[in-house]
Amino acid sequence: MPSATVLVNRRMNKERSRIEADLGGVVDGEVLCDDTFLQMYASDASIYEMRPLAVVRPTGSADVIHCVNYARENQIPLYPRGAASNVFGGSIGPGIVLDFSTAMRRVVSVERESITVQPGIVVADLNSELSSHGRRFGPDPLTRRMSTIGGVLARNSCGSKWRRYGTPRDNVLSLKVVLSGGEEISLDSSNDPGLFATTPPANSQLKRIEKRMQEILSRHENQIVERKPKTKINQAGYNLFDLKMGDRLDLT
Repeated sequence: MPSATVLVNRRMNKERSRIEADLGGVVDGEVLCDDTFLQMYASDASIYEMRPLAVVRPTGSADVIHCVNYARENQIPLYPRGAASNVFGGSIGPGIVLDFSTAMRRVVSVERESITVQPGIVVADLNSELSSHGRRFGPDPLTRRMSTIGGVLARNSCGSKWRRYGTPRDNVLSLKVVLSGGEEISLDSSNDPGLFATTPPANSQLKRIEKRMQEILSRHENQIVERKPKTKINQAGYNLFDLKMGDRLDLT
């Protein structure tokens, strides 16, 4: 039994070393594979614990694309992580953790009625920035002093002011997203087609996604309507109820 345990550890260390060498040569952010850091990222606010193979702290979209491509080619799961304040183990797993809270937490731009931010910014810091402009991000989750905007959008965390301001997803104008194929696309709720992209290949992929979603919504329309939860806020399952905006889809 001891020899079997040593063998597993050797294999694990070898895989970590390979990941560190492979990603360390292409990403600008940190690639962390030592035991201390991996243990730090082995848990979140849930009761679960699972040590990852590696932790990457991306500095921008290019790093994210590199990690997505690498994970796909090597069949390694990815786990995006913000403040890790969720209680269901959503930011831990036996793959590569992408920590957005370290280097991707900046305010990109501030307009009169909107603000563009990176996913790792904490909601309280976002509102601190907006306060100087006489504005605020309406949804007010209880964990606003630690939760990042990426996690708030993913969980649709509303807080007590949702009747006045709506849910976080109601307040999204556009998203920049990296697909599993490594394509970077942008979704814009105010754009007539609803979709635009940085490159033609990404645009083609996005059109396929939109067509597939239209097929799913049409085929299962009755079930989607019948099974919609009778609640003002829905945080369970896929949000298929509000995708249609007239004759197009709003994928934000």
